[in-house]
This record gives sequence, structure tokens and C-alpha cells, in this order.
Amino acid sequence: MLPAAGCFSALCASGTVLGKVSRCASERSSSGDVQAELRYVRDGRCGRRMTLAPVLVRDARQLRPVGPALSSHGFQVVDFQTELEAETFFHTPTVRQRYYREICLAVQRATGAERVVAFHHNVRHQRPEEESTDFVSNIYDTRVHGDYTPQSAHEIFEWQLRAVPHKELAAYRNGHFLLINAWRNLNPEPVENDHLAVCDAGSVSEDHLLMLAATPEVGASLPALSAESFAERVSGPMALVQFSELHRWYYFPALTEKELLIFKCFDSDPESSQLPGRYVLHSAIHIGPAGMRSRSTRESIEV
Repeated sequence: MLPAAGCFSALCASGTVLGKVSRCASERSSSGDVQAELRYVRDGRCGRRMTLAPVLVRDARQLRPVGPALSSHGFQVVDFQTELEAETFFHTPTVRQRYYREICLAVQRATGAERVVAFHHNVRHQRPEEESTDFVSNIYDTRVHGDYTPQSAHEIFEWQLRAVPHKELAAYRNGHFLLINAWRNLNPEPVENDHLAVCDAGSVSEDHLLMLAATPEVGASLPALSAESFAERVSGPMALVQFSELHRWYYFPALTEKELLIFKCFDSDPESSQLPGRYVLHSAIHIGPAGMRSRSTRESIEV
């Protein structure tokens, strides 16, 4: 049993979206797999120069005889029900008071964790009338990225331990913790495009990644870690293009609002399960010609 786990949001982990949001040109094959171009880091010296790398993104629903799981791939889909209507998710206090509790229960069932804490979320949408906030974004993140470096993961862990009774701190610090992203479609219709692609954690090692630290603006200092400062304060790794051929990518076509995609963002003990990796890289992918519109745009929430 895991002594502690955290559910967390994959909001642009470095706090910045690099360059324009470009849609990846992709072609669908008859099997459900797609050929896509994903945005990797080209120059590891600065981490700001991106390039497109062609990859095969496999249909995860066709994995047989059993589907992907947290213990084998670092991600899985579980059934999920919520009492909240889709429009409610643009009201941050309600999400934090009610949806977080539902997500924690779902993650606890999936992982067996003793304690699960939710501390941030991000709603992604394409509604022109909705302003972007610390919890709502009108951008799909099309970079190949993770959400935590080892340093930022442990900072988050210590932040969450502030709510743990002092006599229990040693047990948690000596235990095993996971940082989990819980991603879900908010529309009544299945996701048609701008799917979230996830990379098999077993195909990613730390030397594939560029670890970027959060840096304040010139003359400023980083704020104290909080839900509101999350995007600015927390950094995550970017993937280097020279390793893209080694990465095994998947997506779940037509994800519904009754399915919850959960994946590992950081594992404090990656050797504790069948899975030798600790990061699930991820990126939004657009299937079809650039500019092609779907019948409905993706609206999603990640916690």
C-alpha cells in the first residue's frame, strides 16, 4: 500500500507555454493508431527551441489481452461518475470543494494509497468569453513534457505534508509517494480532437529529459508555493528530440465524460512496481489537417 499519494494538475509545468500553440499534422490509420508530429526540445542548452518529431501514437484501447495500467505503463482509464454539471467546472470554488473529493476517492481506489490529496486543477477550453486564470486556460499544451522534476516533486510533497499531524510525518517521509494527474473530458460528447497523448513511462529514462527549474522574472523572487502560484512556482521536465524514437506513445480515442484518465507524473520509488520509469510524458495532439474543425471542441479538466 502506498503511504501517500498526491493528485495534481498538469498545467504547463514550467509556468510558460513555449512559442505558439501549433496543431500537429496527423493521419489516422484504419487500426486506430495515428502518425503525429510532436513538439520536442531541439537544443538542450537552453530548452526553449522546439522541433517537430514524427511518432506513432497507438490506440491504447486496442492493447490486448489487458489494457494499460499504472503498474505496467504508468497510465490507465477508470470508470468515473460526478454529481457536477459541465458548466460548474468554470466555478473554481465548487471544483475545489466538491470535485476534488470525488477525484481523491477515484485515485485512492485505483492506487490503494492510504492518503490522497488534491491541490490544483486546470480547465482547458476554447470559449472566447472565458478569461484565463490560475485554474482555467484556453490553451492546449502541445509540448512533450512532464510535470515535475525530482526537486519540484519533493517541494510539492513537503507542501502537502503541512496538513499531516506531526507524529505521522516520519512515516510519510519514509514511505512511497506518487504524483498523479487525473484528466477527464467535460463534454457530453466524446473527445473528437486535441486528444491527450501519453507516453509509456517504461520507455522514458531521466537522460531523455531536460530538467528546467522555475525561474523568477529579473528583479523578482519566486512566490511561496500555493494553489494560486502553482504555474509560476513549479517546474517540470521537457523531452529531448534525440530520444523520440525510443518513446512509446498512446492515446484513448473518444474518451467520454464517464472515463477518467490517470497517469503518473512522478514516482518517489520507480523500482517499487513492474514499471521501471517515474515520468509519463504527455502532449495534446490534433488529428487531421491543420485548421480542420471538429463538431465539438475539447473541454477538459485535469486535477
